[in-house]
Amino acid sequence: MDLTHIHLLLNHFPTIGYIIGGGLFLLSLITNSDHLKVASLVVLLGISLIAIPTYMSGKWRAGRHQVAAGHIEIPDTKT
Repeated sequence: MDLTHIHLLLNHFPTIGYIIGGGLFLLSLITNSDHLKVASLVVLLGISLIAIPTYMSGKWRAGRHQVAAGHIEIPDTKT
């Protein structure tokens, strides 16, 4: 498993997590619940920490295989 697979695995967590964490935070503001507010901030912090390796693995992938205008790099699969 290389960084491409890790990026594809982690890529969905920040998107869905921010929606869930933001929704919980809005719900905590509406209901004026301090416990729900803390829980939503913990969810957002956890998702933010997951976003770091997601970004770094995607950045590695983009830097490794760049596609120039009119040129597509095809990796050599011969063993």
